[in-house]
Amino acid sequence: MGQLISRADDGDLLASFLWVCEGKIARDIHAYLEKHRDRIQRELDYAENRSVIDSCLLAPVDEYYDDIACDTARTMERLLSEAQAFCDLSTKIRRTMSEDYGNTEKIRAKYTRDTEAEPSSLERLIRIWDAHLDATIKVDKALAEDRNRTHAVALLKVVPQMWSGPIAGREVTRGIAPMIHAVEPPRIKGSRRPRSGASG
Repeated sequence: MGQLISRADDGDLLASFLWVCEGKIARDIHAYLEKHRDRIQRELDYAENRSVIDSCLLAPVDEYYDDIACDTARTMERLLSEAQAFCDLSTKIRRTMSEDYGNTEKIRAKYTRDTEAEPSSLERLIRIWDAHLDATIKVDKALAEDRNRTHAVALLKVVPQMWSGPIAGREVTRGIAPMIHAVEPPRIKGSRRPRSGASG
């Protein structure tokens, strides 16, 4: 070890430092990608559970809840497939980076070349990271739409009950009327997402 250190110059030390930093960045990116994938999986499980529960309700307006849950589940399935692909590609890139471990000549050459024929492993990971940020926005938008549509259905259920109650209830109903108009009404879907194990 002492001989290796004595032969190392500033270029060797700098290249080794940069390589270690790249490894940390790659590890952090992969950890975030896994968290993103796991979040989508939780939302998918929740949407599927809601769909099964809501489909057992008898009130006609409750069918809207099932439609909302099915729509959200479909979106989360698509985003989950994308997130898993991000994780798989990140794992492959990190494995390639680890192959340079202990190869000081290769590591030094990596940081002393002026240009590379193809994007470096870190550059490829950063591109995945950028795509992950866009995917996170898609998840947030899908969940926001789910909340808005669910809220609209909840108002549709509350209003008839309040109008059938005492006069005081009618006054409260008039107060929330603007809220109903401000919320996008629930959409009726022509077909629902098939559930696993459902019969023909």
